[in-house]
Amino acid sequence: MMPVSIEEQIVTYADKFFSKTRDMTAAREKSVAEIAHRLKGYGHHKAERFQAWVELFEG
Repeated sequence: MMPVSIEEQIVTYADKFFSKTRDMTAAREKSVAEIAHRLKGYGHHKAERFQAWVELFEG
């Protein structure tokens, strides 16, 4: 799924920062650098989209 509306983009962006784990006591916030590095493994376009969101939402 590709987020289209600004609301979908915000939720998708925010969701990237938190670990998906069954053990919620081990959950932690990821850094922008960690997320960007992991997304490159799914294709350069994913990392580029994330970087665009960083610039949009973080200013």
